Amino acid sequence: MISAAAVAALGKFLGHTDADVVRTTAISLGRIGTAAALRAKALGMDVVFYDPYKPVGYDKALGIRRSETLDGLLAEASVLSLH
Repeated sequence: MISAAAVAALGKFLGHTDADVVRTTAISLGRIGTAAALRAKALGMDVVFYDPYKPVGYDKALGIRRSETLDGLLAEASVLSLH
């Protein structure tokens, strides 16, 4: 299990200050991508995904954000998860 302190250490490693949020981004939310996104959310990370094949409202059901474009997703990524 990863602690909140480990997430904070990851943020510092990535060059974030304490006020910044570690933003995990995912390309494609199939079975594995969804599991990874939910784990990142449980660790307190802000999760954003891009998947043009997922239905509208999928993001709201999981409590994460959807990016409309791949370029927009990559622009705000701290950590990128590709599935």
